[in-house]
Amino acid sequence: MADNELAKEPARHSTLATVLLAGGILLLVVSFFWPGQSISRTAWSPEQADAYQAASVKLHGLSQETTAAAGSNNEKALRERLTRAETEYKAIRAQLDSAIDRPKYITYTLRILGSLLAIAGLTLIYRRSNG
Repeated sequence: MADNELAKEPARHSTLATVLLAGGILLLVVSFFWPGQSISRTAWSPEQADAYQAASVKLHGLSQETTAAAGSNNEKALRERLTRAETEYKAIRAQLDSAIDRPKYITYTLRILGSLLAIAGLTLIYRRSNG
């Protein structure tokens, strides 16, 4: 029975090494296609795009009005509105930047994980063949 257990051990290592190597290569391949295709469509909705455009137009318009109203009685109120519009724009812009960067981080994660799995599989194969 002990000989049977010893015979199964190399087969397990070989299977594990093959699975790790294949899984690592698969993750590496997937990292080139999946993040850009699927996530970019869902990360930024049309409603968010409309809100971003509206905030941008509002900020631009208020900045023009504030410049034109320099020295008038209305300048302080316009500056307050401009500050609020700028805060709103920055918040929406941060969401956009996050949506833009999300596929990049997923790509890096998949590539790192795939590389580690492939290295682990190759290490097991190397140990098995040399030891």
